[in-house]
Amino acid sequence: MADVTGLKLLLPGGARADGTDGAASVLRGHSRLEPLPCLQCGGAHVGARFAGADAPPLAEMGIDPRLLGTLGPAARYAFAAGLLLLEELRLLGREGGWALPPALQDGSGVIFASSLAQGETRPSEGGGPLLPYLLGAGVQLAQLIQARGPNCMTSATCASSLVALKMAHNFLAAGDADRILVIAADLPLHMPWVVSEFLRIKAASAAGEDEVVPPFGAKRNGFVFGEGALAILVERRGGERPPLARIADMGIGNSAFHGTRIDPRHVATVIEKVVKRVAFAENISLAAFASGAIYIAHASGTALCESAEIDALERVFGREALRRIAITGTKRLTGHCMSVGIEDAVAVAGLAAGVFPGTPVDGLDPQFGDLLFHAGGPSERRYVMRLSLGFGSQVVFVVYSRGLLAARAASGPAI
Repeated sequence: MADVTGLKLLLPGGARADGTDGAASVLRGHSRLEPLPCLQCGGAHVGARFAGADAPPLAEMGIDPRLLGTLGPAARYAFAAGLLLLEELRLLGREGGWALPPALQDGSGVIFASSLAQGETRPSEGGGPLLPYLLGAGVQLAQLIQARGPNCMTSATCASSLVALKMAHNFLAAGDADRILVIAADLPLHMPWVVSEFLRIKAASAAGEDEVVPPFGAKRNGFVFGEGALAILVERRGGERPPLARIADMGIGNSAFHGTRIDPRHVATVIEKVVKRVAFAENISLAAFASGAIYIAHASGTALCESAEIDALERVFGREALRRIAITGTKRLTGHCMSVGIEDAVAVAGLAAGVFPGTPVDGLDPQFGDLLFHAGGPSERRYVMRLSLGFGSQVVFVVYSRGLLAARAASGPAI
């Protein structure tokens, strides 16, 4: 399996009052949701939207404006997240022209994940160089840092970043790379037509600021939009950097069922294969695994999503063992950031710091009343389960386990 050795999460609004930013602020339970100007956001009344003050400082970092001009807003944020992470890990820097050390170049790859970035930009009507627009953020970043390993882009709707992590995991296992940088970004609130279409099909919530229902709430009526950018560095085990967390196992599939619905029976088969492999490797029962696990739910806030997730988990563990799993989520704090795996960032940072955000139980749907919801704060649980469900029946499931930095706050800016 692979190690997660670096993490960078960019969210709207910058640092909080206590100085925390990115994943660390989500672990503390800080919300990014704010009222939105409706005319600019396709009808959404509340969400987490990047503003001009949040723009990544790529120009100040000396990145060629001609390169930046070929990237749309989401691609630019993903590019920045990757570059900032590698700089913080001291793998490169502006003094070296942003290139990786020669010894690392052949073994390093980049995967870019996004649902919406491909539709953001195109050459001007009067003509322009087509090639830079075809290359995208991942290829442009690889050229800048001289990463000669595997390079590609994936779009699997809301499951995109976890699909990218699965691809990275496979590249490492096959010996095609020593490390893969996964970058992801989506800015749906900068694309009003996207928001209006989700509102039209009643997948998104039209609620105002005081009417937003948190996931697992009895009156949930759709997801709230968020924006974000993510960079995760995944490396083979045994490298120089201590892991924030380890990828214990992953599974992937597509239910081929329905564009917007979930087939719990098929989802359960994907979960079961992964969980049983981890339990076998750890020489523990499913019940013991459940007692040591946190589940970071996809929990979009639609009427069906949370019910389908719990249904799938119950098929795997049974209700008694399911009650031992601590359940939490992130979308009540960040909104639904489409392809960006906020949950993956929280899983990795949470295992490293021994802290996870909580899930409110006020107004809880009675069907979930017997389950264990994490109250927020410290946790010594060893495993984190994360399920990603994308439109089009995409299913990806991962189990993260503690790395060498577990049970204490990870030092340095990597989280």
